[in-house]
Amino acid sequence: MVNLSSPFSGAAQYFWDFGDGNNSNDQNPTHLYQNAGTFNLTHYATYPNGDKDTLIINGFVDQYLLDAEFTMTKTELCNEANYQFSNLSSNATSWTWTLDSNVISNQNNGNITLPLNDSVSILNLKIEDNYGCIDEKQQSIFLYQPLVLIEQDTFVCTQSANALFEASVIGDPIHSWDLGDGTTLGPDTAVYHTYNQNGFYQIKLSLDNQGCTRIINLDSVEAYQPNSLFSPLSIGQLCYKDSILFQADDNSFSNNKYEWSGATLLSSGDSTWIQFNDTASTNIKLSIKKRGCRSTTSSDTIIINKATANFSYNQLSYCVPIDVVFQDSSINPINWNWQFGDGNTSTQPNPTHQFLTMPTDSTTLTITDINGCKDSLTAVIINELDAEFIASDTITCVNTNITFTSLDDVVNFWEWDLGDGTISNDSIVTHQYQTSGTYQVKLIVSDGQGCNDTVIKQNYIEVQEVVADFTYNPPTSCPPIVTTFDNNSTNADSYLWDFGDSTSSIVYEPAHIYSDPGTYFVTLIASNNNGCADTLNYPDSLYVPGPQLNFSVNQLIGCDSLLIQVTDQSLYTVNYSFDFGDGTVVQSQNASHTYTGTGSYQITLVGEDAAGCQSFLTYSDTIHVYPTPTIDIQISDSNICLNDDIIPSNNTINANNHLWTYSGQNYSSLEPSINIDLIGSNSIKYIAENTNGGCKDSIEIAVIGHQIPDVSIIDQGILCTNEGNVTVHKFKSVIF
Repeated sequence: MVNLSSPFSGAAQYFWDFGDGNNSNDQNPTHLYQNAGTFNLTHYATYPNGDKDTLIINGFVDQYLLDAEFTMTKTELCNEANYQFSNLSSNATSWTWTLDSNVISNQNNGNITLPLNDSVSILNLKIEDNYGCIDEKQQSIFLYQPLVLIEQDTFVCTQSANALFEASVIGDPIHSWDLGDGTTLGPDTAVYHTYNQNGFYQIKLSLDNQGCTRIINLDSVEAYQPNSLFSPLSIGQLCYKDSILFQADDNSFSNNKYEWSGATLLSSGDSTWIQFNDTASTNIKLSIKKRGCRSTTSSDTIIINKATANFSYNQLSYCVPIDVVFQDSSINPINWNWQFGDGNTSTQPNPTHQFLTMPTDSTTLTITDINGCKDSLTAVIINELDAEFIASDTITCVNTNITFTSLDDVVNFWEWDLGDGTISNDSIVTHQYQTSGTYQVKLIVSDGQGCNDTVIKQNYIEVQEVVADFTYNPPTSCPPIVTTFDNNSTNADSYLWDFGDSTSSIVYEPAHIYSDPGTYFVTLIASNNNGCADTLNYPDSLYVPGPQLNFSVNQLIGCDSLLIQVTDQSLYTVNYSFDFGDGTVVQSQNASHTYTGTGSYQITLVGEDAAGCQSFLTYSDTIHVYPTPTIDIQISDSNICLNDDIIPSNNTINANNHLWTYSGQNYSSLEPSINIDLIGSNSIKYIAENTNGGCKDSIEIAVIGHQIPDVSIIDQGILCTNEGNVTVHKFKSVIF
């Protein structure tokens, strides 16, 4: 930095050229030289009258740039490094070395040993020369151990999953893993470990490189497993259907996290009642899953005992007082409690009890077995002689089976009175009532030991009868005619008429139209709502006047000029008119007709009876008349050399099947290639067929087979051109 003052006073303009590419018009400027070098100074002053003064100073400034520079080398030590630093600066007279702002040396060169603590320090050199010029330079020192790549699990399920720890490092140090739970593993670069207790574990990796040990702290790993312990865990023996309250030790989870199993759950959550409804031994289990980890605790084996109560009895009588002998057949009982249903009890294993009145409840035995388990059996066992019975149906139809059944199985005598004069001593009676009405049924029973009982059921059986009946006025006019039916049925609710012409009706009194003459048999089925029915097939047939037409045709398919014969099979017909469908009408009972044109035809007969009623019938089948083939065959020549082929030109119409025959050979194509192998006159036979009607036509084509001529030339030696003649002789002369 230089401060300049112009020696020229009174000037109007000033100009300074500092020699470094910069200038100024100030009278007294200040200028900073930025670069090293030698710079000349030139100064001009211009006065108001136009005069000028000039000042030139060569080598005005001779300036150099102070530049701090140093080198640094690193020597690896065990978990530390030595750094040797050397000054490379010029013109410096003092040196100040600092590490992270702490002065470590004032010498030109030096060294320092630093621990490799995975940090970065700054080494700075500050220099100064005799002119007070100062410059600085700094360099980063990376205090890092060799890079270790770590792959590890930070969460693992306790006791059920292996945690992975893996390291990748330059070189081949010996690995020693401190897994935080007292377990040390090595020397593998990757290890797996299962933690048996919940908690956070700090993982350390020791790397030993030829005696130099390095400790690396990994992220901690959390081992977790939900607590599935519960109580009670040891129960021993229980009885069938017993219920126990189980309580989880940890009640901090939501209810759906507690998964109980092993028996029937009566509730859910951390506290649950469980009932044992199976006699097999079992274990109660609690499983809890949280954060992806599942824990399951199982109780000791629980033995389920089941008491079984059973007894038999012998009822000695069926009239009060009733004596009953009870016989216990329970499994391993030690206590008995009998409830007889009449207010009396017993604790004997096999009591005999007398019922002075009929009990109001069943007899129940409750036992306690050797395991302390209880069971009860209830049975309705006390029976008083009872004449009660049932019928298979109480509303029935005449002539329909009804079965009567006594309900008391101790009865050995029965007397049935079925109300229509029928008496039976069978235990089960099947009977048909012949007449409609209401019937009383009576049953007297006995046990053979003096006990009797009687049941009478008034108006017990209702027997219904439906009678189908109808009349009609016979038709007298020509069809179509309307016939009305009068329904005289009794006790019916529904009706089904069959008019004999494939039609029916459910109307009470229908009116039916008969469109065709003939004889019809009418049937009525009358029914009631209880399923009783009656059917009347009317004894006289219903006759509708008019001819009943029918005829037959001797053939249905043929060729043009087809002759058919029609044979009448009609009844009640006196006049006939056959329409053959081609415009021909013949008024004759039996007719014949020739179809001269091809096509399909239907035959219709119009008939009339003696009363003038007419009817018509169109034959169910159609007459088909097909055209006979028209043969048109052309050949190029009838004279054919032996073993040559002839191909006829076939323009035949109305043919779909072709048969050619020549010299024992058959051909089926439209225009076959036929080889002529016979000498002299012979023929080719052709049959054309229309397979739709079996129509055929045929023709024979005459051909002459010729022997190929033999030519012989006699050699007369050598002849010159235009000199002499050669004579050719033919030995066999055939011209064609």
